[in-house]
Amino acid sequence: MPLYPPASSGSSQTASYQILNGSIAASVASNLLTVALKQPDGSSDPGAGTAAVNIGFRISTQATPGYNVRSVTSSLSVNTVSTSATLGLQSGSVIQYIYVYALDNAGTVELALAGSQIFDESVPQNTSTMGSSSTDLYTLYSTTGRTNVPVRLIGRLTVVNATAGTFAGAPTQTSLLQFQPIQQRSVVKVYGSLGPASTNTAILHYNTIATNIGGDISYSTSSTAGDTFTINHDGLYTGGINNYNSSGAAAQGMSVNSNQLTTGISSITAANILTETASPASGTPGFACWTAFLRAGDVVRPHCNSGAGISSTDATLFCYVARIG
Repeated sequence: MPLYPPASSGSSQTASYQILNGSIAASVASNLLTVALKQPDGSSDPGAGTAAVNIGFRISTQATPGYNVRSVTSSLSVNTVSTSATLGLQSGSVIQYIYVYALDNAGTVELALAGSQIFDESVPQNTSTMGSSSTDLYTLYSTTGRTNVPVRLIGRLTVVNATAGTFAGAPTQTSLLQFQPIQQRSVVKVYGSLGPASTNTAILHYNTIATNIGGDISYSTSSTAGDTFTINHDGLYTGGINNYNSSGAAAQGMSVNSNQLTTGISSITAANILTETASPASGTPGFACWTAFLRAGDVVRPHCNSGAGISSTDATLFCYVARIG
């Protein structure tokens, strides 16, 4: 059973959730993205009569139930306008998503784009004007900003851009409304501490990968730079680090996007600390964990206090990062 079954084209009945005779197409020119509403063939613009694209929207008055079916009978598109319009996505050639919405502006259908799928279609939404300042992940952007308009999610684009907002090519995938939410699950767990790295002396590195499942996290180890867990997709993540010290007390923790790689976890910028253990007595184990929403491109590191109390003999040390939502 489709998530949103369309009303039958041979029936006069309508439905609040219907998207009838519609598709989308995405194209790129001069590093800008254009998304257009199309007929089912993906290339023909909407037209009169049976060529119309019909979309159901709730009515704009929140206290009143009901819906409208709006017809689009001519070409309709939205453009990112500026290469600074990142929609909140990150640079770094990782897989990310742009969500395509239709909106009902007092009977006229318009298109909008967002970097996230958080907009409740059961209540009217506000949009902002697309332009160079369109950089927020949680804002819906349309050609002209609108207030209190019904919206309908109609598609999703899969994009991979070295520089966010600068489209070097068309999306790698264009999906219509039947797509399911992205619910990938990934975990990377490593153990067997080799101590701090030689250059990034506050970052640990490990000798064994216990688990590496899924594509949400890319793990890299280096004796000079230390270990990194690079996040490939926006989502809710958790992680933890074991703090067993055979040679003395020392705090450990995990950091995100820190550039203080020779500074102990206790002294780095607080915004970059995901979690930090206490400093137990020698030979006493400890553990600290965290949960946070991370973005594609974020880098998580196992962070110690400049090597204090950490040695290659602490083979029971481990840490992990996992996606949970």
